[in-house]
Amino acid sequence: MVRVPYVSRDELDADGQAIYDRIREDRNAPEVGLQFRALLHRPKATGYLTSPNSSSSPTWTQVGYRR
Repeated sequence: MVRVPYVSRDELDADGQAIYDRIREDRNAPEVGLQFRALLHRPKATGYLTSPNSSSSPTWTQVGYRR
């Protein structure tokens, strides 16, 4: 099984760090959990998958979901 390395906050650009911080704050945790750190190789995609109640998260229609 291939292992995906975990991303630290310092490895991210400013937008990625904002997503990292939002995940951490939403979960009231001192650090982002490992499952999210593995996903943070693609910060924008991770932002869509997390924090559904955050004001900065897109809605389903904004990301192209159609019923």
